[in-house]
Amino acid sequence: MASKGRQTWFTDIVTAALGESIMEADDVTKHATPDVLAESLPADLMSKVLQAALSSGSMTPKVILETLTPALLSAHVPHPVLWESVESVAKRAGLAEASEGGNGVGDARRRFLQVVLESGLANECVTADDVLAHATPDVLATHLPPPLKAKMLSAGLAANALNPQLIVDTLGVEDLSTHLPIRVLWSCGQQAAARSLGDADAADVGAALNKPLSPPVPTAPARAKTATGGSKTASTKTKAKTKGKSRAKSKADAQSFDEDTRVGEEAKWVADDDFEVLEEAEAVGAGDILAGDWSGDEQTDAGANLGNGRR
Repeated sequence: MASKGRQTWFTDIVTAALGESIMEADDVTKHATPDVLAESLPADLMSKVLQAALSSGSMTPKVILETLTPALLSAHVPHPVLWESVESVAKRAGLAEASEGGNGVGDARRRFLQVVLESGLANECVTADDVLAHATPDVLATHLPPPLKAKMLSAGLAANALNPQLIVDTLGVEDLSTHLPIRVLWSCGQQAAARSLGDADAADVGAALNKPLSPPVPTAPARAKTATGGSKTASTKTKAKTKGKSRAKSKADAQSFDEDTRVGEEAKWVADDDFEVLEEAEAVGAGDILAGDWSGDEQTDAGANLGNGRR
């Protein structure tokens, strides 16, 4: 929700804009549309608007604003929407482009901007830093008349300091609004409004415009609950039993592997004994071959002759 100070500031801004004919009734309703009003106005206030229209026999922006005063607009219509209407008329009035300084007495735009700054400072929406951010030393030196510059210097010497708050307090908003360029004055108000509206409730604005600010975030489907506690316990026991069987099987396999390894080792020793016996048998066989060497050669020659004869 808007702060009380900003609500009062916006009331004064809209009142001054309408009073100086910078803003017309339809400038408000172009932004505070029927959708915005339908979302923002409470039932009793909406009833008054409808009753006024029925009594006059017409439904016009002027009739609506006869019921919805600036104070009621500021209390119920989202402030970003109201500020859009103010910026729209400010652009039309050339507040951002006007650069002339000098004597601005009698200028409706300057009177409006004076209210913007005075009310903003009084309601703590505008700060001296906002003013001096645009009313720089160059601007002050160029556009202030000598008496005001002397007044500013005297105040600084007396305080042994010079800061934005001292300058604003010494010169006053009326003199600043009279002599500084219009675009500088408007920029001070714009900066303050942008900062103040930075903490505006965006959800209220989106609801008033009847448009979602962002797509809804999808929610994950709810996980199915276990039918009964007993079935969950049974499932847990089954898992534990299966796990126990797996462990028992692994242990049995390990034991079987150990037994096979021992049996394999015994077979290895037996095989080694057989190898020794085989070595003795091979030695005996070698003697037999030596003894029968010649007969083997004769048989080989005979076999070779027989093969040649067949060819």
